[in-house]
Amino acid sequence: MSVEATSAARSDEAEPAHAFADVPDLDPAQLEDLAQVLKPDQVLTLAQSYCAATADLLATLDRAAADADWAQLRELAHDLKGTSGSFGACRLQHLAEALEDCCVKEQGAEASACVAAMHRALAGARSAIETQLAALEG
Repeated sequence: MSVEATSAARSDEAEPAHAFADVPDLDPAQLEDLAQVLKPDQVLTLAQSYCAATADLLATLDRAAADADWAQLRELAHDLKGTSGSFGACRLQHLAEALEDCCVKEQGAEASACVAAMHRALAGARSAIETQLAALEG
């Protein structure tokens, strides 16, 4: 395959999960905005609910990826993209978008890499959210 053909094929591939290593776990402005309109305990409750629901969703994504259930993976990735964006979980949002693309192209290895990276991104987002919430309270 020529270099040009290889480059063209790569441009058709989904963005690899490691491509988002420079994307921050959290955009603190999102939580700050919530803190402007909600009480601190409400922001905390929402953030805890987001983290718990996302952990559950990732378990479902693991099963769907193992089954190569492209429709379910794409739907869950789309939902995660939106909720993560609302909370400022930037890396998770980008990974969810990349997973959506992997599903359209039925790229199993890339989809699995995205899901694995999402687990790490959730841990980073959860830690960043806890830090941000502590800063908002203090």
